[in-house]
Amino acid sequence: MAECLRENALHVGKAQIDYVKEWRARQLERIKKLKEKGIDTTNMSDVVSEADEKVSELEDAVSTGDGQNVIEKEKELRQRHLHIWARYQVASIDAVLSKMNDRAVAMGYDEDVEDIRALLADVTDKTMPGKAYDQGDFETVVKELKDAAQKLRVLYKKITQGSAAAATPIEIGKNFTGPAPPEGGVLQ
Repeated sequence: MAECLRENALHVGKAQIDYVKEWRARQLERIKKLKEKGIDTTNMSDVVSEADEKVSELEDAVSTGDGQNVIEKEKELRQRHLHIWARYQVASIDAVLSKMNDRAVAMGYDEDVEDIRALLADVTDKTMPGKAYDQGDFETVVKELKDAAQKLRVLYKKITQGSAAAATPIEIGKNFTGPAPPEGGVLQ
């Protein structure tokens, strides 16, 4: 029985590693595209590096074959991934907002910018490394990220459809839709 539990823990650990590596690859591709558009992606890259560190810890645990250590590291990674995901989304939205900031303020949309920044600040407060979500925080974080992404899209439209700005639009990408949380809010 103990061997069966150990094997199961190793299997789950390996699946978690694969999942986060797939997530990482998607985010690195997105970072590359945003960089090509002149958007500073430093904070996004930092969050991806944090995910790399946690995956390395789980890989080390799997390589030892110690089922209990794998269970602990997998649980830690799963819990941290929700924070990592949210902080990545904050960094992503903030990177695009920073690119649009000067033009938005010059066109009188500074209140829109501040609304988005307030949502991002609230999410950041809830997703500090080492801080567990309180009851309902995850749902609040998802809602605030979706709201921030929607407000960013509206701001982008205001800027690009206003006056001469439409002649030189800010490139944020055709498929910028904001965050999509991990399925069910947890890693499978």
